[in-house]
Amino acid sequence: MTSSTVVRETVVGKKKILMARSTYDFTGDLKGKWVEEKQRIEIDIDTGNSKGEGLEVTFTGSVFGKRGSFGVRDKWTVVRGQIPRSPFTIVKGTGTGALANIQGKGFYWGSAEEEKGEYTAWISFEQK
Repeated sequence: MTSSTVVRETVVGKKKILMARSTYDFTGDLKGKWVEEKQRIEIDIDTGNSKGEGLEVTFTGSVFGKRGSFGVRDKWTVVRGQIPRSPFTIVKGTGTGALANIQGKGFYWGSAEEEKGEYTAWISFEQK
């Protein structure tokens, strides 16, 4: 993770609800910036487990050398002590530039240590 900012934090019962903005830098075949303008995170205060959803997510950069951007939907669940994994779907019709017709899905996973912030992404997509 390149950066993350908590915009709002509330506690409801035994749940902490965060609204955040996060950015991630990708390198490799998927190269660019993944920005989650609105990220909702719910943390169980007793267990530390969390789940979340990227509500306004955009990737800008290149996929196998083709430049452009596209919208993404992602949801995740993190169980304390396990490696975080997150499935995502490319939002159909949101591609721009050489990625104008991209569609597909994938997932990314990262270190169990949140502060390390290293993630690996796998993506399956079609360009028509």
